[in-house]
Amino acid sequence: MQWDPEVESPATIAIVGGGWTGLEVALYARYLGYSIELFDARRIGWNWACWEGKPMPCCWEEATTPLGRAALEAQGEGIPRDQWQMVPTRREFAERYLIALAKSDLLVDFVHFNHRVIDVGRRTVPVRCPDAQERCNDEFRILSESKFQGQRVTRADVVVDSSGWSNHPVGMGSCGSLAAGEDRDAPGLFFALPTDEQQDRWLQKDLLIQGESEEAWELARRWLDVPADRQQGTLRWLVQDPGFVRSDRFRSLETLWSRHVQRAALLSCLGIERLIPAQASGASQTRWKVDVSFADDRIEPIEVDAIFHLPHPGLDWSFCRSLWVMEPRFLSSTEKPGGIQPGPQQGESHGQIAEQFRSIATAEPHYYVLGSKRSNDPSDHAFRLIREQIRSLFAVLGDREGLDLYAVWESRLTSS
Repeated sequence: MQWDPEVESPATIAIVGGGWTGLEVALYARYLGYSIELFDARRIGWNWACWEGKPMPCCWEEATTPLGRAALEAQGEGIPRDQWQMVPTRREFAERYLIALAKSDLLVDFVHFNHRVIDVGRRTVPVRCPDAQERCNDEFRILSESKFQGQRVTRADVVVDSSGWSNHPVGMGSCGSLAAGEDRDAPGLFFALPTDEQQDRWLQKDLLIQGESEEAWELARRWLDVPADRQQGTLRWLVQDPGFVRSDRFRSLETLWSRHVQRAALLSCLGIERLIPAQASGASQTRWKVDVSFADDRIEPIEVDAIFHLPHPGLDWSFCRSLWVMEPRFLSSTEKPGGIQPGPQQGESHGQIAEQFRSIATAEPHYYVLGSKRSNDPSDHAFRLIREQIRSLFAVLGDREGLDLYAVWESRLTSS
């Protein structure tokens, strides 16, 4: 490695993404004395809570960490031990664990929700500077934006990218391009599953769903679940794959779909050509005129109350374009983090820690990628693997190869 990975506390770690991975990184860092700044573009736990009654892929004990459970117990909000082997719903997991952690004394002052990271760069070193150690010694400059607080600049010594997969890079036009009139902040235009409040408002209105993702399927199911004699709206579902109607995912909705055949339509198209506000009331628009583009050069106009753009998720590297991670160039298998040599330690070799560290490091010194964004799998909730990523990160940053805070706090919790 061409740079020294050790960063002793006190130092500042900026965390992009406030999901499970980001919050666990923040906890581990705070227990070790690091300062943290955590940014999430939406509310904490929002993506999990949107799935309402869908069960988690594992029980409470596997989906949480000893650090998280200890932090909640200190707040008087711990998960009772007789529930550890129970499988919570995703909404329950978001409310009782993720949101509770974000509000804990350890994190509450450092979590910035509804705060989107626009750009991450270096403070003084030019983009083209090839000296890795010089880049390593320079601070990161994080530009973020909040709808209510405006833009702010934060400095950090380390950046942990746990932003996961998102719909952000994909436009509504053909082949993922932008549609004319596409404005991500426009009222009635959504890029994720609706909240409870939004769902109550829109579920019996004229909806347009674009995309073939699990989220698109879930929203269509919720709309179709409304009894036909109560459903007052229409549903237009835009997909790009002509064979989607024959897919197992769509066929699972056939019974519900048949009850709304007069009000629901599945359209195979190229995308949306143009979005036009149909009418306005004060500062908020209430309807959309949408020009849908088809492969035979046909343009079909439709009018809807709300549009939900829910394509298959992708990776967003746009906010770190000035760094060496626009496409993550992870360390080669021959590179080893400085100062770590193979050798046994408490049942695990230093070589294993080094290997795990290499898997999350990028060619940009002190820019690390953890979680599902690192595994290139949007459905990857491998909690045990991510815990190992977090542990190896701080083992190297603090030159504490033998320290495992998870094991330390697991022992304390079980003995108390």
